[in-house]
Amino acid sequence: LYPARTAEPVLEARQMVALGLSAEGRFREAIAEYRTLVGARIELLGPTHNSLAGLYNSMGNAQLQAGEPKEALATYEALVAVVDANDRGATLNRAVGRYRVATALAALRRYPEAVAALESALEMSDAIGGAQSVRSMRWRSGLAGFQARAGDLAAAEATLAKVDHALLVDDFGRAEASLNFAIVRSLQGRDEDALRLLADADRFLASQGNATMRSSARVGFAMTYFRAGRAGEQIEAIEAAERTLSRQDGAESPDLADLRTALGRARLDRGDADGALTSLREAERFWMRFDPAGSDAARVQGHLGLVLAARGESAEAAKSAANARAGLTRSVRADDMRLLADLVRAGL
Repeated sequence: LYPARTAEPVLEARQMVALGLSAEGRFREAIAEYRTLVGARIELLGPTHNSLAGLYNSMGNAQLQAGEPKEALATYEALVAVVDANDRGATLNRAVGRYRVATALAALRRYPEAVAALESALEMSDAIGGAQSVRSMRWRSGLAGFQARAGDLAAAEATLAKVDHALLVDDFGRAEASLNFAIVRSLQGRDEDALRLLADADRFLASQGNATMRSSARVGFAMTYFRAGRAGEQIEAIEAAERTLSRQDGAESPDLADLRTALGRARLDRGDADGALTSLREAERFWMRFDPAGSDAARVQGHLGLVLAARGESAEAAKSAANARAGLTRSVRADDMRLLADLVRAGL
């Protein structure tokens, strides 16, 4: 419909199509559209034109939703390169770019790097709007969650002390903060506090219609019971969360692997060692591809050791338990301490 010299209206129309696809949950179709748009804009305007920032931001978001964190990280890094080429000093675009990089790093379980990226984003956010701005409050609660997952519970607690819930003016912000507080409390072993916070998050989200965050709340609920050593009590909730995330993320999601670990332990606690082994082997296969030397892989090995021992496979159980101890020796997380104690009680 348009000659080449007026291609910009075509690009704008296709961008609206991509946004619509994302809104409908058709993330991979949206990603394909965004890739076409990025290539066209680079050809038309050059690789550092500021209009690319919005495209990279939207494409990275779609990639995260599609369960493609590696691709999302590359896209967000391209976003940072564009905004840094156009802006200087503390600007909102530069802050948001670094925040996006932090979320992708966290999705990849690269929590120390995620902490550094989010600290950089927060420094800019504080400079722009002050440390008491809603944006900084929200991001600071996220930083606490990353710090806790990185194993620095003391830093996470110090960060939470700087988050004022009264400054979070809408239910979405309150829900996000409650989810992040719940992560810290769960990893500290304060399980009832974590469950209360998750219930708060679900209540706040009831008015938002945000399916992604409500799913996060349900996953958080299931994982909190798992970390508390009470997975068997909530096997139905864990199964439901696993089914939901499986539909969303396919086979390449760390969160899905976590839920399969939780499901394996729940099945073991209910006396179903065969079902437990199936779930844990699925989780093991994922972590062996994704991060074989990481603490998540070690946790799977610990629970796998308990299942193998219950099945009478003593030699394999001892091997898995040794792998778990080697990977979790320095952990300060309450659930890791509980797992290591379970291995001792099982004679492993």
